[in-house]
Amino acid sequence: MFEKFYPTIRLGTKKNHSQGLSPLIQTHLFKFKDLKKDEFIVEVEEFKLDTFVIKFYPFKTVH
Repeated sequence: MFEKFYPTIRLGTKKNHSQGLSPLIQTHLFKFKDLKKDEFIVEVEEFKLDTFVIKFYPFKTVH
């Protein structure tokens, strides 16, 4: 985990169009850079009953 706050950039929102089959409503996407300039992607999954799951992972570009 991170011990410092990093400013995030909002990338957008993906709606779940099969809500009848899943409690997932939508996924919010963000990215940020740490002090070493490494980029990370953050996914905030929004579920019914005000439940949120936060996932983050390193963003690696293909060269």
